[in-house]
Amino acid sequence: MFEPQYRFKAGETTRSWNSDKNAARRQFQPRPGVYRARELIAGFGPLIDTCIHRVGRDRPEATRDVLLDGLAAILATSGRESSLSLRHGAHSEMADQADTISAALVGYVRESLDYENANPKFSMTSHCDGHLWTQEVVGELMGSRGDSVVMQLYNEWSHRIVLLRNALMPFENWDEVPIVIVAEGSQGMRILETPSDSFIRHVLSGRLPQKAVVDMAKALTAPSLPSGGFGFQYSQGVVLPAFLNGSSSRSLLRYYPARETASASEVLFDYEYALYDNAEKSELPPETAKLSQGTAESATDVSKLKSRTIAGTDGSRAHLRIELELRGHLEAVFPVCLGQIARGWRYASRVPRSNGHYPADPGHTLFHRVDDALALPGLVFSALASEQHDDTLHVFPISDPLLGLALFGKLYPGNVVSLSGVDDFASTLQAGRGFGTKFVHWQRT
Repeated sequence: MFEPQYRFKAGETTRSWNSDKNAARRQFQPRPGVYRARELIAGFGPLIDTCIHRVGRDRPEATRDVLLDGLAAILATSGRESSLSLRHGAHSEMADQADTISAALVGYVRESLDYENANPKFSMTSHCDGHLWTQEVVGELMGSRGDSVVMQLYNEWSHRIVLLRNALMPFENWDEVPIVIVAEGSQGMRILETPSDSFIRHVLSGRLPQKAVVDMAKALTAPSLPSGGFGFQYSQGVVLPAFLNGSSSRSLLRYYPARETASASEVLFDYEYALYDNAEKSELPPETAKLSQGTAESATDVSKLKSRTIAGTDGSRAHLRIELELRGHLEAVFPVCLGQIARGWRYASRVPRSNGHYPADPGHTLFHRVDDALALPGLVFSALASEQHDDTLHVFPISDPLLGLALFGKLYPGNVVSLSGVDDFASTLQAGRGFGTKFVHWQRT
């Protein structure tokens, strides 16, 4: 919990409370340390407690409800007071994420209120942040019971919670993330303003690069790490794409209380291929193609899996690989960049829902074994076949999910179609770029 810095001395009347413009703002800012979101919300509590105590006086519950409803309106993703109005074209997944986190944060506020023991003389200076208030909040804070003190306290309190909500949005398990406050100063949570503004601009545009998601996550946990990457390790654990834990999200990250490397407390996990267009490209040779899925389906599965961190050119970056050993491949190890797996999974086209208009015959279909692709250098860009057709589908039947993940990291992104369950190959004809070699990543189970 935060420790208040104010002190009262009897008879001290020559110095006003706000004579040091930064002193009051430093009060109730998080001290350097590690927090969860619930703890930060409780730490901000004295600001709203003072508002309720001063304005509510004889009816604190009514004032409490008005001010908390006003916060909910500011945190909402629609409405006049919304600080993050996500209308048509905005990133829908992040809109859902914002709604979920906002509702929980308002709940944390409600359970941590302690306005009966508030300090009525507490005040601070807070510049206007443009958050709109409901008419009811205006009536409370700007009416006969309110004054400039409570207006600034409410503004500062609500703005901190907006910044916290924005910074938590990249995390699927946002309530579990240990938040690291690395320095003490008058900025406090406002140090998140610049990265938050950048992240929200991308969210509002509807075009959210993964770099923006990772950079926002680092602002709350490891702000000293460089920009970019697909994940990172910091003092409290590891942050990686959430889909690795079974999530369907293409954007969200997940915190794990683990360590990948002991060589550094903080390290950015960077892509092995900064630009995958520059990666070595391979072609599947004709002899790997099979005319039936039975001859291509491999009984091979992963017998051993481990991760390996390869240090980069400077101490703040590293490549994170998974290394697979397969049954039937004695002493063979197949390394795949975890960042390229994340890219491949994120860029793969998902088969649209069947509308009954697909042709009964999907055209020319060839099948391949996953291990044939894993054995090639670089990224598999195309496939050669003795009889190549413009509409040829190159299908990889997959039973082992770990093999499926590895394959995403070996196929060149751009014309990979992900199909799960039924062998509705005709449905894949409408997915992908519509030209070039089309690979079908068919996860059978």
